[in-house]
Amino acid sequence: MLTLTYGFKKPQSQDKGPVVFPALEQNIQQLNDHTHNGTDSAPLAPGSTLAVTQVLTPAGWVATAIPGLFSRVVTAPAGINLNNVQMSFRLSDGSVFLPTVRVLSSTQYELFINEPAETVSVVFK
Repeated sequence: MLTLTYGFKKPQSQDKGPVVFPALEQNIQQLNDHTHNGTDSAPLAPGSTLAVTQVLTPAGWVATAIPGLFSRVVTAPAGINLNNVQMSFRLSDGSVFLPTVRVLSSTQYELFINEPAETVSVVFK
């Protein structure tokens, strides 16, 4: 049995069922459990994952105690953990802007802007 990078097992020509099947079972379990952390599998290259975009329409902004500043509590899309992503923000014309963001939990954040009539796209990567 040949042990490959990251611990996968590759049967050799002399290996028989009693050795091959437990190795196959281990390989399947490792494929199920791997995390691309560089230890149990190859790390993912930067840019190899797709970004998730969330569109915030103008409805839902609330005036804050600071005149001209509006906020909104937002729940991140399913599967997004705010502790593990970077967020970027774009206005409806595509321009990037840097709002104030307060992460409330791993799934919710509060966003502050000064123009509540804007549609904001939030990109998670």
